[in-house]
Amino acid sequence: MSLVLGLDIGTTSTIGILIELPARVLATASFPVNLNSPHAGWAEEDPEEWWANVCRIVPELLSKSGRGADEISAIGVSGMLPAVVLLDKDDRLIRPSIQQSDGRCGVEIDEMRAEIDEAAFIKRAGNGVNQQLVDAKMRWIACHEQENHARVATVFGSYDFINWRLTGEKAIEQNWVLEAGLVDVKATVSIRSWPA
Repeated sequence: MSLVLGLDIGTTSTIGILIELPARVLATASFPVNLNSPHAGWAEEDPEEWWANVCRIVPELLSKSGRGADEISAIGVSGMLPAVVLLDKDDRLIRPSIQQSDGRCGVEIDEMRAEIDEAAFIKRAGNGVNQQLVDAKMRWIACHEQENHARVATVFGSYDFINWRLTGEKAIEQNWVLEAGLVDVKATVSIRSWPA
């Protein structure tokens, strides 16, 4: 029987599950993640910790189940969104991720609200102007971390980062882009990557 590996890049832990299709759970595993708040209202994590957890979870699931990696026919990765993960041109992490619950960009949100018609934005993007928007976080970085902003070559979400580490392919999951307020929800789009 085919196996499906599920990974969840959560705010407090990385979780894995191995399922024998159609619905038999063979094994689960979980490792904690450090949520850092270097300043009041900030929420950051180290994406390399997510990856290290995945590298521990997969062998543990296979060991618990007694099954081989060659039996896995599909991998599904989910996670918190829209976390912001930034890579430079050499695919190195620039800084810790800025999590969806991070509240540092209040000024940038006010600027956005002054610049756009929020009702029209909600109608178009399906999301209000709030702290979860990638644009607000990127504006904050441009203002407060100019050197980091100048190095940005790739902007990912949490599970996009893990998918890239698993496959070597840079792609953005469409739900991340929708939650981030980056597309017209009425448009039919095919999103493969979003360079900064």
